[in-house]
Amino acid sequence: MLRRGTRSVRLADDRVRMRLVLLASAAYAAVLLRVLWQALAGRPCSGRTGRCRRRPRRSWSPW
Repeated sequence: MLRRGTRSVRLADDRVRMRLVLLASAAYAAVLLRVLWQALAGRPCSGRTGRCRRRPRRSWSPW
C-alpha cells in the first residue's frame, strides 16, 4: 500500500472536510454581515486605522 501524506489523508475524512466548510462559511457570513451592516449604517470602514467612522452631519444649506 502506498503511503500518502497526512494532510491528504485528513482531508479525505468527511468530518474534517465538513468542519472546514462550516468554518469557511461562518467566516464568509461574518464578513458579509459586517459589510452589509456598515453599508446600511452609512459608515464605511476606511482609513489607516481601519475603524468605522460616522459621517459628519452637514448643516442645511440651499446650495
